[in-house]
Amino acid sequence: MKLLLLDTHEAFIQLHRDTGNQAWTAQWLARTAPTHAQGHTSPEEWLSLYHDVGDIERNIDQMVGVLRLNRSVLFAVYHRMLTIQDIWLECRARDFSRDGELTQQGEQILQDEQALFASLMLKVKRMLVAAR
Repeated sequence: MKLLLLDTHEAFIQLHRDTGNQAWTAQWLARTAPTHAQGHTSPEEWLSLYHDVGDIERNIDQMVGVLRLNRSVLFAVYHRMLTIQDIWLECRARDFSRDGELTQQGEQILQDEQALFASLMLKVKRMLVAAR
């Protein structure tokens, strides 16, 4: 389970980085092309997700520091991630929609990101079950 904890920690670090990149891109787009940014996810929404994922990353960091699973922390992480996943996918769908329709590129990206979240959630579930 220690290896799974470390793998999960790395996945959350990457998710946090990706969320920060999305926030930066949304902010850049809002400043440089405000008419194009209309209908896309706002920088504030991405920044909120960035902070939420950062909170989870810090919770995982605490477990990594002692290499011990904490059931209550994992339970909170699991439930928070369900919400983050829904918001993330909704934001990405909005960002890849044109005239209310999801683009072909957007469909592929959403499928890839759904698989990424499924893998991450499976890791969290395995640790939750293994925690004592």
